[in-house]
Amino acid sequence: MRLQAKAWLERLDDARTLALAGDAEGVHQVRVAARRLRVWLGFKGHAALEEALRWACGELALLRDLEIFGEALMAEPLAELKARATQQAVEALESPRWSALRQALEQTRAPKKSRARRASSKLERRLEKRRATLPAGEGDALHALRRSIRRVRYAQEWLGIDASALAAEQERLGALCDLLALRAFAKSQRVEVPAQLSEAITRAFELLEGR
Repeated sequence: MRLQAKAWLERLDDARTLALAGDAEGVHQVRVAARRLRVWLGFKGHAALEEALRWACGELALLRDLEIFGEALMAEPLAELKARATQQAVEALESPRWSALRQALEQTRAPKKSRARRASSKLERRLEKRRATLPAGEGDALHALRRSIRRVRYAQEWLGIDASALAAEQERLGALCDLLALRAFAKSQRVEVPAQLSEAITRAFELLEGR
C-alpha cells in the first residue's frame, strides 16, 4: 500500500490561489501543505524536493510573520515591510522554480506505507532524544523541539495514527515560541515592540531559563 498525496497537492494548489489573491490564510495554508508534503517526501528521502519546499516556506515567511506579529509592532514601518513581503511571496509563487517544484511533486511516486512506518519510527526516536537533551534557557532549542514534534505529528497523521497528544503539545509550546519569535522578528526587521509587550517577552525568557 502506498501513501498518496493527491489531496494535499490539491490543497497546496488551492492555498496558492488564495495567497496570490491576497488572502492571509492562503499564505498560511501554503506553508502547512508544504510542511506536510516535506514529511511525505522524507519517507523516501527526496532531499532536493524537500529543500525546494523549504525554500517556498521561507519565501512566504516574512508575510506570514507580519500577519501574526503585525498588530504587536509599531505601525510606521509595517506598510513598507508588508509591501516587500507581498512582492517576495508573489514572485516565489509565480516563479519557474515553483512551477518546476509543483510538476516534480506531481510526478513523485508515493512511498510505501511500510517504509513510511520505519521513517516515522526514526523521527520518533529523534524526538525523544531531543526532549531528553533539551538545554535549559535556549530559545532555538525550544523552537527545534516544536518543529520535531510537528514533524512526528505529521508523519503519524500520514499513517492514520491518532496524533492528538502531539498536536496539543505543539500548541502548548506555541504561545511561548511565538513570544520568543516576536522578539527575534522585531530585532531582525529593526522595528520596535510596544512597551506593554516587552514585559511579557522578558518574562517568557525568564520562564525558559527556569527562573
